[in-house]
Amino acid sequence: MPGKKRWLFTAIPAQAWQLAAGRPGLPRPDVFFVACLVDRSQADELQARTKIPLVALSYGQLATFDKDVYQSLQLIGRITGNEKRAVEVVEFLQDCQQEGRQP
Repeated sequence: MPGKKRWLFTAIPAQAWQLAAGRPGLPRPDVFFVACLVDRSQADELQARTKIPLVALSYGQLATFDKDVYQSLQLIGRITGNEKRAVEVVEFLQDCQQEGRQP
């Protein structure tokens, strides 16, 4: 669909590396969101090879209930134009945390 933004969310940047290697058939995203242990040099190399911006996200220390996760979700919201939805998701997770239940 022309004009529609594409984002690639990946826990392991294998798809991103395949795209960097020129694998045909993979959709070309406007931005990579990577949530894994990627050091800065790997992120810089991937971004340089693909010419696609890369955003490294954090799971934080506690995974679900961690300020780093909340900040990552809010960052995704800002980049994708879904800030209101990101706030709703963060508030939901915080409510779950206060109630002592998993989402």
